[in-house]
Amino acid sequence: MNDKYLQYHLEDFLTDDAFVNWVLDKQNDKDWRIWMDKHPDAQSMIIDARQSALSIRFKNENDFARSKQKTWSKIEESTQAKEVSLMPHRRTWIYGLLAAASVALLGVFLFPQGSSSHETSLAQTQSITLPAASQVTLAESSTLSYENDAWANERNVDLSGQGHFKVTKGVPFNVNTENGKIQVLGTEFDVLSRDESFQVLVSEGMVRVSSGTLEKILTADMAFYKNPQWSNDNNLEDNWAQKDILFAFSNQPLSKVLESLSFSYGVTFENDDLSLEASYTGSFESTEKLHSNLEKILWPLRIEYEISGEKIILSSKE
Repeated sequence: MNDKYLQYHLEDFLTDDAFVNWVLDKQNDKDWRIWMDKHPDAQSMIIDARQSALSIRFKNENDFARSKQKTWSKIEESTQAKEVSLMPHRRTWIYGLLAAASVALLGVFLFPQGSSSHETSLAQTQSITLPAASQVTLAESSTLSYENDAWANERNVDLSGQGHFKVTKGVPFNVNTENGKIQVLGTEFDVLSRDESFQVLVSEGMVRVSSGTLEKILTADMAFYKNPQWSNDNNLEDNWAQKDILFAFSNQPLSKVLESLSFSYGVTFENDDLSLEASYTGSFESTEKLHSNLEKILWPLRIEYEISGEKIILSSKE
């Protein structure tokens, strides 16, 4: 087996005779399986390409034959893809496979043209299947929009409100909000972006979150909360509650910051009539020691503290 396959992308596998012959006719099956065992990092890409191949079905072979030549002419005129050598009976097969893989102009067969928009009202949720099988569950009072035309090259969605995403592997997937951006590195995650609050919680995989000058890579069971939204009992909703959280604040009252500290460390604050309306901009990570975060947050505001068990007593510096 050739190590060139280590450099292959999905479309490269789909235009390789040896790979096509293996998928359809199991040619050199033993060699392929030995190679996959030696290169476990390449297995997911090969499995994805193989599954795409096996999923191709044509409703009407005669209709396909009539449009085949016209379609191939468009591909040859409009792409600069590398030349491939395919036997005639493979040419029909690879046309369908390229359509499923969204290669070159064949994306038009898989993706509708123009823009798409979804909106939910109060007390309404909506499950949305995006092109190429990614899924979003849109929470109430939320909107989601994206451009179909560019989906084959880069998947970009605009979100206002809250959504739960399950993203399939493929080209880059980005979620853009007014408060920040999420770059998907293969994952399942939740996003909330309302008013000044921006929250991202990862269930599986990995994402890169950026908001202002802050950037953080999140893996499973990690979260990013900027100006977090709290429920009436000063706690996060159960589905947003995590222990490994990056909290960020932009011109927020100190009282909001203390709520986040209380949630993260299980402590309470006594302030002896000290005003908690001072504005704070900054961040802290819940995995840091409590003492370090108290110093980081309170020292610039000229506030002293004393730790007494699970109680933090605040006072103003003279």
